[in-house]
Amino acid sequence: MLTNLRARHWGALMRRIVPASIVLASLCAMSVAQQAAKPAAGIMKPVRPANQLETAQLRLALQKSAANRQAFDAARLRLKLPPLDAAVIARTKVPVLAVMRGTQFANIRIRSSVDHVVVAGGDETRGFVLTGTRLARTVAKPQAFRALKPADDQLLKSVLAARSITDPISDVDVTRTEDGYDISFRRYGALYDLRMACADTEAAACSKEEALKLLADTQVLGGGE
Repeated sequence: MLTNLRARHWGALMRRIVPASIVLASLCAMSVAQQAAKPAAGIMKPVRPANQLETAQLRLALQKSAANRQAFDAARLRLKLPPLDAAVIARTKVPVLAVMRGTQFANIRIRSSVDHVVVAGGDETRGFVLTGTRLARTVAKPQAFRALKPADDQLLKSVLAARSITDPISDVDVTRTEDGYDISFRRYGALYDLRMACADTEAAACSKEEALKLLADTQVLGGGE
């Protein structure tokens, strides 16, 4: 019954043209501010710098970023939404990633600061919030990175291969949440977290494979410089 109520509530929100992004963008504004200013039991320091391969792949991705923004703006025009804010994208040193699914996710909202970026969007079945940062919290006893389970690692590789993704995506961790999946990863020398929230957690669109497809369908819109 809870799932049905959630689905009806989600559907009502989606009929307002900019559905999940309105709900999730409120989290975005808070998230950027919190990440940038929140005191913590540790020190915020730059993440490990991009290696040569990550740098080269980012350069290639940025060469395509203008075309990616144009594709988003064309899809947004069909939804009668304004173009993406180039200044918001350009102000951050974090490569700005977004799920490239045409009109399906064209209603994205972006919030950014120099070292953080949050992108939110959604369609009738799913919403997502993708956060990125150039800063990592250092603590006395850092938590060890958890390697993916063999089955998850194979699934990730197959999804990336099917999408022809060749740039390095590393340190991937996939976690089931109450309403979807959470994927943390490193890409282009920055740290990201992709949260997928579903209207119906039992639907096929809410599987682990679908969450990884969202990851594979992210492309750079700019930033990173």
